[in-house]
Amino acid sequence: MELRWIQPGKLISEGVEEGILEIDYLPGIPMEVLFGDPQPQDPKDAEERDWLLLESEKAIHEIYKDFNTRKALFYDNYPGALKTNCFSLFHFTVRDGRLNLFVYVRSMSMKNMGYDLITIDKIYAKVLKKINLKVEIGKITIHIHCLHYIK
Repeated sequence: MELRWIQPGKLISEGVEEGILEIDYLPGIPMEVLFGDPQPQDPKDAEERDWLLLESEKAIHEIYKDFNTRKALFYDNYPGALKTNCFSLFHFTVRDGRLNLFVYVRSMSMKNMGYDLITIDKIYAKVLKKINLKVEIGKITIHIHCLHYIK
């Protein structure tokens, strides 16, 4: 796993720190190994996870149509409690016979990070399983624009 601070964390208000972090990893070891079974900070997060897993069908459909597609993506438009969801975009590519996932995250709380990373793993695993006979495990790259911790 490679972590890159694009913008290191900094204090933006009392008790709130934020920074831009990029994470690259091969999803061979499930995130549950690192985080156990964390519970979501908000009950709506579990509903959002289920919704995202359903939305991943759009990416699967695009990959089946064309393995070289640049259209295997979906946005997190789940009608949750927030005006703008924390996850923004999930974009799959198949390159050199490997399934890669790029995730753009608008904002992620360190308190909910384990749950969120497991959500990303579950989405990747579902897509990989559906097209498993044709691709190998690639890389997941997550760009977290505002990784924050609020006391």
